[in-house]
Amino acid sequence: MQTRLRAWLEAVPHRPHWQPTSYNALHGGLTRWFEPVEPAVVSAPAWRQLLRSIGELFAQLRAVPRWFIEAHQFRIDTATGHRPFDAEGAHRDGVDFVAVILVTRRNILGGETRVFDARGASGVRFTMQEPWSMLMMMTRA
Repeated sequence: MQTRLRAWLEAVPHRPHWQPTSYNALHGGLTRWFEPVEPAVVSAPAWRQLLRSIGELFAQLRAVPRWFIEAHQFRIDTATGHRPFDAEGAHRDGVDFVAVILVTRRNILGGETRVFDARGASGVRFTMQEPWSMLMMMTRA
C-alpha cells in the first residue's frame, strides 16, 4: 500500500460536499460547494508530500484498494467579531479518518476545537496555536 501511495495522486473534478442530516444537523442534506484548493497549493511539492504522508499513516490502520481524499481550505474570518463555534457546528464527518491542519493564525482570539465521543459526553477541548499543528482522528473502527 505504501508504494502505491508514493506513486501517485490523482485529482478528480471539483464536486460538492454533502453529508446526511444524521451526521451534520446544521448543514446536512445540503449540497455545498467549497472553493477548490488553490492551484498554487495543489501544485506545491509540500502539499503532495503532506497528503502522501497522512495517507501512508492511515493505510497502516486500514488498508483499502483506493483512497478518496476530500480537502477544504477553511478560512475563518473573525474581523466582524468573536465567533463562538466554527462554521460547521457540532457534527460527525461520516468518514474513516480526519486530519485538521492549522497553517497559521493571525490576530485571532478563540478558535477552540472540540472533539467529543459520538457515544457519550466525554471529549476534549483545545486551541491549535502553532503553525502546522495537526489533529488526526480515526472516526470509525
